[in-house]
Amino acid sequence: MFVWAFRCRLRGLTQRYGGAFLALLAFVNLVAGIALLTAYFFHIPPGPDFAALSTALPSPAADLRQSVAYEDGVLAPRAAALVGDIYSARALLTELSSGRVLYRKAPEERSAPASLTKMMTIILALEALPDLDEEILLPEAIFPPLHTAGASMAGFQPGERVPVRDLLYGAMLPSGAEAAVGLACAVSGSESDFVQRMNEKAGELGMTETRFANCTGLNHPGQWSTARDMTVLLQYALQNEMFRELFTRPTYRTPSNEYHPSGISMVNTMFSQVRTARIEEVGYLLGGKTGYDGPVSGLCLASLAEVGGEEYILITLGAGHGETSPALHLLDAFTIYSRIPEMLSM
Repeated sequence: MFVWAFRCRLRGLTQRYGGAFLALLAFVNLVAGIALLTAYFFHIPPGPDFAALSTALPSPAADLRQSVAYEDGVLAPRAAALVGDIYSARALLTELSSGRVLYRKAPEERSAPASLTKMMTIILALEALPDLDEEILLPEAIFPPLHTAGASMAGFQPGERVPVRDLLYGAMLPSGAEAAVGLACAVSGSESDFVQRMNEKAGELGMTETRFANCTGLNHPGQWSTARDMTVLLQYALQNEMFRELFTRPTYRTPSNEYHPSGISMVNTMFSQVRTARIEEVGYLLGGKTGYDGPVSGLCLASLAEVGGEEYILITLGAGHGETSPALHLLDAFTIYSRIPEMLSM
């Protein structure tokens, strides 16, 4: 009955409007056909509906907040909805005291860690060279390869004898490659032997998706890590009082000597890119280590912040594609940190 009525209605419209109606009908059929073919051959599955997810999931009980289920099953997906899109390809936000994850984005995905690598170099040097006033000779041979690679430098000179303390600041604040290699050679005799030590330490810490090929972070096909592994490294390193001092120090000036009558003025590469360390009305950026070595690594950042009396660490990897890009990694950090109070209230 329904089909017969529809045919009668269609016949009436055709008689009344003639060819115009038939042309319109043909056009509608054509559009529908194209849409169906496109959906069939070029089907793209829809992305997750974070908005629906955030309202569908109940607020977890307090005891659940300490569990793995809370980390991977409830809070992190809802936090992703809260934060929205970020520039970094990989990220992990963790409460420092408990190790609880609040936000994550592809934390197990491998990536070039760039100069975040120097965090491992620095903590190993601190553990192996307890006398910070000990002077280290910087071999002339280490400089030409670093200049050729376009590595960032702290400003030390070939043949200069530099206290361990100054090399540590040089490796952390301006991300000086000559300082990092100088420390590596002082600890192990050569960079290659030091790299073996780095990989052994990574294994001890449970950094299962990390492989080091140098101590500077210069891109190398045999060097990779993840946001989760870099988080493990930073959690460990911040337990060292001197590492924390280096990580949170905005500026440093070396004592004067024959090479540098006025000393070398150093500025933390993270703090040099921000006008204020204040994170909206919720907290402060305490310290950090940046990294960048071209489009392979993108802009990387390991940072420490205080929000609501608690400390949090954030690793972001793979933001932006060039040296002229704005500080996208810092934009991500401020965005994510500013959302912590809302994450904790979910």
